[in-house]
Parts: sequence; C-alpha cells; structure tokens
Amino acid sequence: MINPADKCSALAVLTLRDGRVTQVSHRAASAGQAGFCEVHATVAPEHDVIVRLPDRWRGRYVQFGGGGFDGFIPSVSTPSSGIIASGHNLAEEGYAVAVSNGGHRREHFAQGSFSSDRGLSLSYATAKIFDTDQVSQQLIEAYYGSAASYRYFAGCSNGGKNASVAAAYFSGQYDGVIGGDGPLGLAGDEAGGGDLTGYTVKWIDTFQQGMTISPAIGNLIYAEQLRQCDGLDGLKDGIIADPARCARQLDLSVLSCKPGGGSALCLSPQDLAVIARRRQPYRLNGKVVGAPWGIDNPGETGGPEVAAANVAIAFHLASPVELDRFPVAESYADIAAGLDGVYHMTGGLDAVARYIDQGGKLMLFHGWEDTGVPPQGSVDFYRKLRQVATVKGRDNARLYMVPGMKHCRGGNGADSAELLPVMARWVEEVIAPGSPNNPMLAWKRQEGVASGDVVRNRLEQSVMSRPLCAYPLVAIYKGGAVMSHHSFVCRKD
Repeated sequence: MINPADKCSALAVLTLRDGRVTQVSHRAASAGQAGFCEVHATVAPEHDVIVRLPDRWRGRYVQFGGGGFDGFIPSVSTPSSGIIASGHNLAEEGYAVAVSNGGHRREHFAQGSFSSDRGLSLSYATAKIFDTDQVSQQLIEAYYGSAASYRYFAGCSNGGKNASVAAAYFSGQYDGVIGGDGPLGLAGDEAGGGDLTGYTVKWIDTFQQGMTISPAIGNLIYAEQLRQCDGLDGLKDGIIADPARCARQLDLSVLSCKPGGGSALCLSPQDLAVIARRRQPYRLNGKVVGAPWGIDNPGETGGPEVAAANVAIAFHLASPVELDRFPVAESYADIAAGLDGVYHMTGGLDAVARYIDQGGKLMLFHGWEDTGVPPQGSVDFYRKLRQVATVKGRDNARLYMVPGMKHCRGGNGADSAELLPVMARWVEEVIAPGSPNNPMLAWKRQEGVASGDVVRNRLEQSVMSRPLCAYPLVAIYKGGAVMSHHSFVCRKD
C-alpha cells in the first residue's frame, strides 16, 4: 500500500491537460483531524486553483464558488456561508474540495479592474468554473485511481452567481448545485429583475436617487418593522419570519415628523418617499426589470451596491463612469447584451430549468435581510423557475429564505446550517430535504465558538435553532422552548 504522503508527492510531476501543478503538501492525520493532500495549480495566465484530497475519501467532490470580484483564493476548509456547511473542514467528511481565484490575482487587478481585459473577464464569468473542475477531476483520478462518484457545486454571493452558471452551462458536471444571495437568470427571462442587469440598474437607481439614509434613521425604521411584524409568526424574538407579509402591511407613516416634535428622530416626507421608492422594483416600459430592496436596515446600504454597479458597468463600457450621470434606462439593453450575451455572467432560466428537469438537484437560499443583493430577486426567480420546469423538475429544486440573516451570514437570525450534507443525502440516498430522515435546520452558534478545521460549529453548540423552511413555507411558533426548533412548524403563513 502506497503511503498517502508519497502519493501526494507524486502529483508534483503530474502533467495537467490545462495548467501546471505548482505546489503539493500532505498533512498527516492526527487526533480529531483527517489527513489530506493539498495541491496548488495554475491555469494560464493567472487562474490559481487549490484542490484538497482527503486520505479517507468517500467519492465526493465539491467545488466552491468565489466571492465579490474574486482575485483571491477563498478558504478551502469552509464555504463562504455557514448555511452551506456549518464551519467545519469538509475533508473530515470525505470530500475532495476545490477553490480558485476566479481567473485573476487581485494584487495585479484591484477590485474590478480586470474587467478591462476580455480574457480575464470571460474567465471570471464562466471559464474558471470549467477549468477548476477539469483540473480537479484530473487530480482526483490520478490520486485515487477513479473518478468522483458524486459531484457538487456550492457558493454564496458571487458564488451564488457561479452556482447558476454551473447549473445552466456545466450541468453534466454536477449532481447537485447550491447557490445563495447572488444574481440569477438573464434579463430576457423577465423573472422579476433578480438577474445581474436587473440588480445593476436597481443599484444605480438607488445611488442616483440619493437613497441612503443615516444609520440612526435606519435603526429607527428597523425597530418599527420589528414592532409591527416581529410577532406575526407567533413569537417576538427579534426576527421577522416573513418579510414579504410584513411589507404588505407595514405602515411607516407612524414615524412621520410632527409639527413641534422637537429633536426626536422621525421620518420627513422626503425620507418616506425615499423608502417607498427603495421598496419598489425598477420598471422600464411598464415591465419589472430590477428587483426591489427588502425590509432591511436602510442605513447599511450605499457601499456594496455602488462598487458592484461600477464593475458591472465596466464590463459593458470597459472604462470608468460617473454613476450619478449614467443613463440607466437608455443603457439597459446594452448592459444586458454584454452581461448576458457576451459574458454569460449568470445562468439563464430555461437552462437552469433544463438542469432540474434532467434530474439535477438545486438548492437556492437568500438572507431575508441581505443589504447588498435584494432578496426578492431570488423569490421571483424561483417562482418563475417552477412555472417553466416540468412537474418532475419542480421537485428537484428548493428555495430557502433565511429570516434575520444578512448577506450570506450574520444578523439576528440563524445563519448556520448543513445544506451540503442534506444535498448529499438527497442525491445519494434519494431522501428529500426536510423529511424526517433528512431534516432542514438552521442555528445561531454560541459567541466565541470558532469555525474552521478544529472546532465545529454544531447544532448542539447553538444558542438558538429554527427549522429551515422551503419557500413558500414559514417557521411558525407552536409553543414550547422559544430557542428550540422543536417549537416551530413550517407552514404557509
């Protein structure tokens, strides 16, 4: 039997079809930690890949998507969102894991400056997903002598965008795809404006209308939202379980400034107009083309969406622009032609529907309090997906809207779960998510409980837990211990 360290060293001279191996190292197994071989490779010109190959492999492969504008290699130990897997090293679970920098190095291309290079832009959009997979599969076969039995893709934010591309354009490579908090679909899908063009025009419109509100006013609005909506699920716990229902009945006029009101915080008519516009979709020629902002804390907006809009526009114009003067409506079709037609930045509705119709499993998730990517976009895309998919296909897709969670993580709600292990049971054992033998749970970890290679962020270490309900179901309190998932049931609100 060949020693794992020797097997790992032999990969240093492996000739890859695309790219070259640049570094190999082996970590021996120790108490509580699995051994693995870690391989670094580069696909020209600067697409860097890391693949971790566990000594005790279970035939599984997972590829993580990137984050933001990429340019860096994300953690190979833990995914970008604790909803995907709750902070533990997946090599311990027998997964071969792959990550990449998205085709460029940020020390050469700060923020989105790589957008001026067509080759790097195409790599960022689609090619790096394929190239990372190809490098990984060759390493897996060389190391283990066989191909992976089960293959998964998972990511959040830009990784959620990557997930839609993986399902749509590389569907034969993945048995299951998990995507969170990212753009979905194409502008031509008319699925509610959750595509990258739709988000871009909403981001720019938000900026141009001056729709940023001070943190103090934002906190005032957030507190009023909780006052009016927190108890709609039967329990006041600082978490709005169904923001969509809240939005339908929320009345912020109670915060209006009153004559002689003194120095108390209140909403001026201008503030109320700003909030009303934020919470409306962006329409063009009578059609919804940009998803609306949700009932989050408006005081937290104004940064991420401006940076993202600048990069999205740069793919279109290949030069900096002044967003406050940018002709949004007049440029919409051209932006869509570039992002969708040239770069294929996101996976189209019909192609994603074809993936689930052919048996691929899809899990989407989105934090209801995401302040960077409007969560309504995921809701509307999923609704449209169910309309165009076959009956069989509909059963192969799930959407999980996470109450109280911000962009991929954080917030007052439960922001840790095990979507990847649940996905594996769904694919490998045909046990549906949310069934008694494959429960869907989310939790908030204790303060000070670390995530990473050694300490796992477990359900039993949590300070609160909730069922993670498949949309359109909502977790409703039925009585009992308020911090336990046992006291909630998923049902239509």
